[in-house]
Amino acid sequence: MKRRDFLQKSALMMAGIAVSGIGSFNPRKLLAADAATEDISLDILTADPDTAIREIEQLIKSAALPQRVVKYQECRLSGVHTGDIALVKNGNLLNFREAGDDFSRQLREISRGLSLPRAVENPFLLRFYSENRPALPGRVSIIRENELVAQLAIAENTAPRRIESARGYVDIAVRDQAVHITAASCKHKTCMNLGAIRRPGERLVCIPNQIAVTIEGRHAHGVDGITF
Repeated sequence: MKRRDFLQKSALMMAGIAVSGIGSFNPRKLLAADAATEDISLDILTADPDTAIREIEQLIKSAALPQRVVKYQECRLSGVHTGDIALVKNGNLLNFREAGDDFSRQLREISRGLSLPRAVENPFLLRFYSENRPALPGRVSIIRENELVAQLAIAENTAPRRIESARGYVDIAVRDQAVHITAASCKHKTCMNLGAIRRPGERLVCIPNQIAVTIEGRHAHGVDGITF
């Protein structure tokens, strides 16, 4: 099945979001799950988006995802990048290659089928995430592997802050209520090329360094909720 046919068959709802440096994303309504369990998002960088979408569609249908709409985004990146899969569950960037649950096992099979990780030229970045709509952007959470290591105020400009990992580092800055990765030790700088994020639920992920940057949502009644 062609990717465009899949998107049309799924009755996708389109709404553009501009992303600096890589054109625009089109988030689309993918499907609704019945069980309210965990907030999950997947980022996949691959040269074979048709296969990836088909496999993830089956994974989503077989899993008990939150009782919210699962949305889909896609864009094309220029140059050579490290193709891989990043899984964020309930705010934690997880290593699905070592986890023992069935969801992680299926992700490992998908990763092997896509021959990931590996260097990919002009790959597609695919994103699948549960929809949640807090009223206002709140804090910026920085997660290294499965650990929350820092939080920044989205309303306050900051100088680049370096977050070290076992494999290198990323520098993160807040300017004009937008979050940027300004420097990174990873080879292909994909996380930098993604540009800035400014809306609740948006995130930047440096897969080689296992660091994720996410904007939390602040509800009108004052309760914060993280969405991924």
